Amino acid sequence: MTNKKDLGHLSVSEDKRSSKHVSEVNNRLISTEEIMTQLTLDLTLEEPKDSTGIRLNDKNSSHLKDKESHRSSVPFSARDLAPRLTYDTIEEYICEMSNKIYLEEIGSILSFEAPILTEKDFYFEENKCLNFVQECTICIRMTDEFKKTFISKKMDMMGKNPFFSGQVMIFLQPYTEPDFWTVDFTRIENDGSHVKSPSVQLLSVSMSSNSWAISRLCREPDYSKLKILPVSLPKSRSFSAFTRLKTSPFVDMLLGKTFEPQPTSLEERLNISQDKMNESQILAIRSVLTNRITLIQGPPGTGKTSTICNMISELLLRGKYPILIVAASNQAIDNIAEKLIKVHKDSVLKILARTSEFKYPMSHVLGPICLHNKIYAQASPDIRVLLDDIKYCRHQLEPKEYKQVLDQQIRCSQKIVGESKIFLTTSVSAGGVNLQKLGRVPIVIMDEATQSSEVASLIPLTLNQVKKVVLVGDEKQLNGFSNVPGLAFSLFERILANRSCKNSIFLDTQYRMHPAISEFPSQEFYDGKLKDGVTAEKHQKYGNISRPLMFWDTQKRCREERAISYYTGDYGSTYCNVGEVKRVEQILEYFIEVMHVEKTNIGVITPYSGQRDLISESASKNKKINPEGKRTVEESNNDYLEESKPATVHLVSEIMIASVDAFQGREKDFIILSCVRSNVQNIIGFLKDRRRLNVALTRAKFGLVIVGDLYCLKRGDCLWKRYISYLEKRKLVLSKLKFEYGRCE
Repeated sequence: MTNKKDLGHLSVSEDKRSSKHVSEVNNRLISTEEIMTQLTLDLTLEEPKDSTGIRLNDKNSSHLKDKESHRSSVPFSARDLAPRLTYDTIEEYICEMSNKIYLEEIGSILSFEAPILTEKDFYFEENKCLNFVQECTICIRMTDEFKKTFISKKMDMMGKNPFFSGQVMIFLQPYTEPDFWTVDFTRIENDGSHVKSPSVQLLSVSMSSNSWAISRLCREPDYSKLKILPVSLPKSRSFSAFTRLKTSPFVDMLLGKTFEPQPTSLEERLNISQDKMNESQILAIRSVLTNRITLIQGPPGTGKTSTICNMISELLLRGKYPILIVAASNQAIDNIAEKLIKVHKDSVLKILARTSEFKYPMSHVLGPICLHNKIYAQASPDIRVLLDDIKYCRHQLEPKEYKQVLDQQIRCSQKIVGESKIFLTTSVSAGGVNLQKLGRVPIVIMDEATQSSEVASLIPLTLNQVKKVVLVGDEKQLNGFSNVPGLAFSLFERILANRSCKNSIFLDTQYRMHPAISEFPSQEFYDGKLKDGVTAEKHQKYGNISRPLMFWDTQKRCREERAISYYTGDYGSTYCNVGEVKRVEQILEYFIEVMHVEKTNIGVITPYSGQRDLISESASKNKKINPEGKRTVEESNNDYLEESKPATVHLVSEIMIASVDAFQGREKDFIILSCVRSNVQNIIGFLKDRRRLNVALTRAKFGLVIVGDLYCLKRGDCLWKRYISYLEKRKLVLSKLKFEYGRCE
């Protein structure tokens, strides 16, 4: 029986819709009770999800079997919500997507991430609800309890209310399909005429029903049971994109209809130098120049970022701009930005969500190209003082002061945006006011496209006058994350799956990994199509390493332990393996003391957050690894306007320690992979995920050392069995208790 280990101490820090449309919506939307029953079950399962967003569990685990058997009585299943590849009409498409967003928002209530308005919080303003089908107004008593739940300290200081124009509100009634409404405007009344105490302010929220949804408020609802779910900003922006879809030039693409490529001339000379580009990269750029839609498949280390930057340079030279580059996270955007500023610094503008601006001060390498820093630099001295007051929450601004700040921010941002040619932001932040008011955004390039959910991809794709779309990604690596089955499925993956794209480009040459490391991933995940752009002879920065790839077998000596992690963003059950931690430390000591590898060039990855925490704590106390006793530094991408799953990276004396998922998009000279799972049942959980294993095996440039229970992994999954067989045939398995790099038995 496994022990449970508490890891809390490891925390380092036109309403005229057709009857057909009405029928489609009624048939496809699911009642709130059914959803909450299903999601309550889903959210209690302990095993993390796989890359499709569907939870995995160990079939042999009895406590999970009980939950699985109970699930059969639920009116719908994950299978009902599996990704559809094609649609007949845009109405059908919108209905499907809105339903999935609804599911995720309901899930946020169950996980205590989102508040909900109940009957005690609001009432309907009668003279503003004469036409219940199209518009209504609710009045909310801004009591102390309401403010505590809905209004943050900074919002209160700025005199802002918690709801905003364009926000979607979902009306929930027992055993009735959800109602979707959009906030038109809000206002705060101070006269207190509608409440017993004049000291309580009244917040009026006027809403109209969405053109793509069906209002049911005319049914005389039971207001005593009516609840209103304010939809999050990211999902509200996706809902907003639905209203622009019918006029989008990419409707056929969204429906899954085939689009034929325009012929690409191989003789056409590019304006940029082709000396450092391979044929597949050149072909990708030429395809972008001649096609409205281009999909670029980029396996690990194939130069996706360089290809995007060269593509942008070519488009600029041809006068094709402005260009919008988006990705699911700021990390992916930053990789592109750091290359672009070397040649296009005066043309590049990075736009951040307010919640992320503090991470990019002017001293940051990308600070000078960030919109908020440029606005601050151009603001008058008195406005700078007010901006600092807001930033540091010094005191509450008067309405007049806040208006002054807002007016100058708008003027400055309009000028700065108007002078820029290249915009970088996340997919969700692309729905902000700065780009929404831009006259046209003819070209959208989406990097790490498999990391963006389809509903989020709609935000940049429906901006003003988008004419050309480039999707860059790798469907063989991890995609996004969602509690709702199918919602993490990306547009990139769906287009490839339905085969509607006839001109996808495959970047076929990798420049990252030593050939010994890349051979198996190329064969297993890319059908042998991934070539090496650098030979083994040229991969000798650290001398001639006889075996760059090694598996250190723990031989059942290091058993896993069940653990409870209270680390930020990782609440719940996890696994750790103390024995493997000690072996990881041995390897780190060898790299540092024997091979003299710079710590910044070393990365430690593991599938489980519990193991990450344990390795970080142990390594930080190790005098050979951390002789100066430096504190562990945490880096988190927990911005709610980023789509990627909140991921925490630890830096212990500059050694990067993270989960496999958090390491996607990163690379190091040397990588240590701690597999963790070791048990008598040979259960390995989501280590079976092909995408996760692909990411884990492709982060290292010069050396990869895997620590794990060879027998358990081999018996636990056929993919691991093939990989271990590959290693054994090449004598790459070390069975000794003492680590010696490059020497195996």
